[in-house]
Amino acid sequence: MIYNNIDEIFSALATTRRRIYEQVEDLSDDEAKARPAPDIWSVAEIIEHLSISEARMVALLGKLLEQESAVAANAAPYGAPISIQVMTDRAAEKFVAPSFIQPTGGMPLAESLAKLKESRAALISLRPRVEARDYSHVTYPHPAFGPLNLYQWLAAIEFHECKHLDQLQTIAAGGR
Repeated sequence: MIYNNIDEIFSALATTRRRIYEQVEDLSDDEAKARPAPDIWSVAEIIEHLSISEARMVALLGKLLEQESAVAANAAPYGAPISIQVMTDRAAEKFVAPSFIQPTGGMPLAESLAKLKESRAALISLRPRVEARDYSHVTYPHPAFGPLNLYQWLAAIEFHECKHLDQLQTIAAGGR
């Protein structure tokens, strides 16, 4: 998959997040905590995981912007397509989340949703900086996909949410 510009990524992020909220907004805490199978995360655990992982990725983006702001001070804004082919090639794979982003299972759905809103607000606040200069040379290794540039990390947030949106939809449909 290729995003033609940063605006497309932010638009996709907004759409996916809206769809996630729609999947979970009417669930009771008991419904959200119910696991479809012992080895499958509950809706509440998926949302908790998303809240933890997005907060960590937003923090990483902030650090990358800080580290490279002086280097990129004179660079023009980035305008080339952003490929996430390295991710989509492995989209069907099931990944095991590292322990530091696994859900505890003890967080109420409402609290995880509030944390998701906080991390998304923090991400949106980075947008002017992301768009101001060319950060395509700024990379950091992803544990599953290898080195990703700043824009690929941004797109990775959306890719990650799409994978979990699919899980939420499967759970809602009574599947595993």
